[in-house]
Amino acid sequence: VLFRSKRWCCWRLVRGTKMPVQATGTAAKSNDPSTWAEFETVEHFDRVATFLEEPYCGVDLDGCLEENGGLKQWAWELVARLSEVSYSEVSPSGLGIKFITKARKPEGSRCTHKIGEGKQQIECYDHSRFWTMTGEVYAGCDEIKDGQAVIDWLCGEYLSQTPKAAEPKPQQPAATSNKPQQRAIQHDALM
Repeated sequence: VLFRSKRWCCWRLVRGTKMPVQATGTAAKSNDPSTWAEFETVEHFDRVATFLEEPYCGVDLDGCLEENGGLKQWAWELVARLSEVSYSEVSPSGLGIKFITKARKPEGSRCTHKIGEGKQQIECYDHSRFWTMTGEVYAGCDEIKDGQAVIDWLCGEYLSQTPKAAEPKPQQPAATSNKPQQRAIQHDALM
């Protein structure tokens, strides 16, 4: 399981960009597993991240939350489907939701799909990716399951080379709370 595997690091902001670092403060790299650590090595730091590699796939819905925590209409169907098969967290910005599931992207799928104005987009990665974590579990979704069918759907609708949809279609979300639940993990400040 993800928390028991050696694929963790810390992160810091460098000129507005999130950068992976080892617990020692030296650089960590998404393509160099020798720079990755056990979760126990980084769990007490304030900023923790994982590296996405097989069998995990991550989906980031940037800008899908309103300032008040409500879900934007474009994200309803996406959140409803992804919540059934993933570990889900509110992103570091507080305005997005990040999902981790077990799946591989279909070959040829793009990584991003822009939604409307501003920083609203769908991102999907399944390898060589640094993934920031907050511990703020979204809507009680705290279990990584097999999400291949959902990732196939997501990529077919929004991330194929010739996307079928211009924007996500609004639908009522599954009966889940929009309030994040804080994980029991406590982190010290990263120096």
